[in-house]
Amino acid sequence: MTPADATVAVYRDAAMTQQVADLSHVPYGTYFYTVSKNGYVTKEGSFGVAFQDVVLDITLSEAVNVPVSLTPSGAALVVKDANGGVVTAIADGSYTLIKNGYYTYTASADGYLTENGSFTATSGMTLNIALTSSAGVTIIPTGDYTITSGGGYALEDGYAGIITVDTTEPVTLIGTGTGSAYHDVSVECAVAGVNLTIKDLYILQETGSRNMFNFQGANNTLNVEGVGLLEKDTGATGYAMIHVPDSAELTISGGTLYMYKSEQGAGIGGNGGATGGGQTPETNGKINIVNATIFGKNSKQGALVGAGANAGTQTPKPINIINSDLTLIAVSRAAAIGGSAGSGGASAGSTVTVTNSRVTVNVDFSGSAIGDGGYDGGNDSDGGTLIYNSGSVRAFIDENAKGAWNVDEAGVNGNKSITANIVRADGAPLYMLELDTADISGDTFEVREGNTVIYSGPRHQYAYVNEALPKDSQIPINNTMDNWTALDDTDLYLYVTGEDHSLTVNGAKYTAIWNAASESFIVTEDTSPTVMLGDVDGNGKVTSWDVTLVRRFIVGIITSF
Repeated sequence: MTPADATVAVYRDAAMTQQVADLSHVPYGTYFYTVSKNGYVTKEGSFGVAFQDVVLDITLSEAVNVPVSLTPSGAALVVKDANGGVVTAIADGSYTLIKNGYYTYTASADGYLTENGSFTATSGMTLNIALTSSAGVTIIPTGDYTITSGGGYALEDGYAGIITVDTTEPVTLIGTGTGSAYHDVSVECAVAGVNLTIKDLYILQETGSRNMFNFQGANNTLNVEGVGLLEKDTGATGYAMIHVPDSAELTISGGTLYMYKSEQGAGIGGNGGATGGGQTPETNGKINIVNATIFGKNSKQGALVGAGANAGTQTPKPINIINSDLTLIAVSRAAAIGGSAGSGGASAGSTVTVTNSRVTVNVDFSGSAIGDGGYDGGNDSDGGTLIYNSGSVRAFIDENAKGAWNVDEAGVNGNKSITANIVRADGAPLYMLELDTADISGDTFEVREGNTVIYSGPRHQYAYVNEALPKDSQIPINNTMDNWTALDDTDLYLYVTGEDHSLTVNGAKYTAIWNAASESFIVTEDTSPTVMLGDVDGNGKVTSWDVTLVRRFIVGIITSF
């Protein structure tokens, strides 16, 4: 047994009421067992005894307790493990689950829309499920459908077709969660200024030649409620997943959005051309990512956020990332954010602005994290500009990118997987300052330079599960949501000018000494005491007792403080 001190019990009956006291000699037959240990998921099973000894090799999985917050409170909830087995709740309504195990659920109640979801069980999490009332919600039947007024619209089970949004009134498309996909659904925005929300919607496109979402004109909004999952695996047709052409503008906000794009078009941005086909190559229109949480992965030669493949002769529009948390993987020749690749010419990167955001990008092929796309290998076009206002940007080169594509040879200003020109808003060049927070107390960090906050938030939370593995030994990915694992990295990745800096982190003072030759910083903590004028007794405060001490010193009652 693993762990070795787990408790084992063997029974003669499936109801587990007749325990076997001596396992050294048992009659022929079928037996049932439980193996348990506090902090681990109990394992049950059976075995048969016939003409030889039986050896069982049993390993328990570490457990986490997952409480449930369910609205309405009387809703029915069925949780299943990765093998489809139903998991029973414990007495308080929570679940004892395998740590980092994958689970699905179905929640239902009269008067509400059924929700199918999925999640990975992690320490400290709560499974929050809020069902949507069916009152006032229009059910969209399978087939093409046009929406001409605002409101909630739920896709019926098995829906397929083209949904046309022909109104600027707020529209919400409601799915059934990440546990079940709608196949080959397209949403066409017939007018500019569409205000569209997707709620618990999972769309998978594997066939067909259309954009998943097609926006036009200015002032479009795509909001996410709950968890959205968008997957486009259509190869080289050239259609962007969320199409924002040069003439359009889109703001994405809210919720948690998972994306996977394997296409010559962008994940969010322009359509892409391909040898022998594809669409007219496009760079991206203006893209704003505001108050959003996005997990994204791209393949092929279109950027995850930015230009479509082969858009080498056009100028991309800005990409603004504000108050957001982005965790991205570039398994492509295109950039994760910015330019595309293509034998017809790699697109230049965009002007990407990061404000008060946490951005984590893994480079697993020949593209860049933020910058330009590649032409066959490496990066051969203008990387564009990264304007850093505040935040932490972790751009990591995976083992596959290093070994097969030498991506570590590219890059600028201390971060070799970023090929954009990294500058301040006024154009001053910036360099990466890697700040280790291991010895700083707290789970969140506020980094100040003078009165300016350059980062506020937790550490980077997630890494690509295959970042340390070459291509021929990488772990297979069965679900887009399984691409990420917990990241044990105590560093924050800040960008400052090439000179000495004084920083305050959660009240502690640090000095960053600039080395111009290596274009890097040495960071040390300033442990010298802070002197406060008027604080005579050194307790960090100025009080009436300090005044009394000064008076006593003046009249000679005391000779020192």
